[in-house]
Amino acid sequence: MSPVNEPEVPPDAGAVENATLPVHANTTISSIIDLAEPEATFNITGRIVDATTGNALEGAFISVGGKSANSDINGEFAITDVPVGGLSVEFSASPLRGGDTPLNVSFYDLSSASSQELFVTLDGYIDLAYEIECSEGSTVNVHPVLMPAGEDYEFTAVLTWGGENPDDLDSWLLTPEIEGLTYKVYYGNKGSLTEVPYAQLDVDDTSSFGPETMTISQSYPGTYRYTIHWFSGSGTWTTAGATVTVYQRSDWTGGDMVCAGTYYAPQSYLGDESYWEVLEYDGTSKVVTPINRITSVRPTVSSSANAMAISDAVNTVKADSVGDAGTTECAIEGITIDGIQTDSSAITSWEWDFGDNTPVSYEQNPVHTYSEVGGIYDVTLSISDGESVSALTQFAYIAVTASPPVITSVTPPSSGGENTGDGCNRNRWQLF
Repeated sequence: MSPVNEPEVPPDAGAVENATLPVHANTTISSIIDLAEPEATFNITGRIVDATTGNALEGAFISVGGKSANSDINGEFAITDVPVGGLSVEFSASPLRGGDTPLNVSFYDLSSASSQELFVTLDGYIDLAYEIECSEGSTVNVHPVLMPAGEDYEFTAVLTWGGENPDDLDSWLLTPEIEGLTYKVYYGNKGSLTEVPYAQLDVDDTSSFGPETMTISQSYPGTYRYTIHWFSGSGTWTTAGATVTVYQRSDWTGGDMVCAGTYYAPQSYLGDESYWEVLEYDGTSKVVTPINRITSVRPTVSSSANAMAISDAVNTVKADSVGDAGTTECAIEGITIDGIQTDSSAITSWEWDFGDNTPVSYEQNPVHTYSEVGGIYDVTLSISDGESVSALTQFAYIAVTASPPVITSVTPPSSGGENTGDGCNRNRWQLF
């Protein structure tokens, strides 16, 4: 019998990286490489600017998913082939507190099946980190805004959004009573940092992206309410990419300002939901309480008559848009669940712990009843895609009391886990 002519095989063919099958003489190297499943990736582009001036920042270092780049003279950067990330947990609830029992609270899952964390650093500026949603083959455009180091204010919130539409989002700050009057700081009356109301909006951006920076230099007892108004433009809250980054003093007696949190606009389907209620700020305790709710109800100052409220009613600065009258021009699309549109199609299970020793809920968007007067509760949401589990705990999140809770410390959960949070995100616990 004549010998079979075997094809030549390179000596190191059996050591091909990532090969999952044994190498045979009649298997070519190219076919072995094709057996490896390609990694899902996406691309990211963006522009880095100064939060106080809006000017482009050159030389910022941007890293995401093990990839990195530096911003050019125009503040622009591009990073390709970034690995698609994993589960990201986020949720909101309404109401967050109440003085009467039973208190019925609606919880909304805002989690994402795939996200990555973006880090931006530059000498002379506060480090920035926030999550971005991503999907295989997509290109994500972001507009990170850096706060100069050395600023000395009690509270600063920086609004940006990700596209040309909407063209105009507005920052509003409603104050508690200050020397007998309440105030609305917004484009119609930008306030002052050196006199009442000791709060100021820097600019009114009407041509997309932002930033708009709202600052409190001196707070007064009571609750400040920070809201974003969709003034005009097409698109949706889902596609707007609206982000608010909050900076506070690390020590209320005069420490340096640090990045204290990043908030992302929830997704919604109702065409008249023109307002994103972002957070409340307690002027005494300096505690930020996330609200993170889209609503059609126009926030107003208290009934106390004052120049700010009158200016809001007259609105002589720019003409009312359809959105300002209570119906946004955006056409909201997509499948909805209890008023919230989510991108969690790959998430297979949810588990809610409401913090009051009641049974957990496995619904995606549950309604829970709190019955104990004076209770303050941590809430935890755990999600899974069938392969991994991730969880987020929001501490002192629900308060069944007429007064807002004062958070003096944060205690990690007693079960095993790793705190993967950072200065720009609420603590995120990745379970083992």
